Amino acid sequence: MSLSEAIILTARFATVRFGFAADDRLLLLSSVSFDLSQKSLFAPLLTGGCLHLAPDGPYDPEALAETVQREQITRL
Repeated sequence: MSLSEAIILTARFATVRFGFAADDRLLLLSSVSFDLSQKSLFAPLLTGGCLHLAPDGPYDPEALAETVQREQITRL
């Protein structure tokens, strides 16, 4: 199995296991280079949902709360 096949299988597993749907809006809090982010990165895209990246800079709970409200985030 190639690396790309493994990533696809992992993302498909996440879509089924965690019930991602087209109306989901996920806010990715971790770096896209973090290996465990792959399921969170691809699962919403495979189901037609939206992927939002957390604001750049230091961790700011108020900014994250504003992003969740403004973008109508359904999953973190």
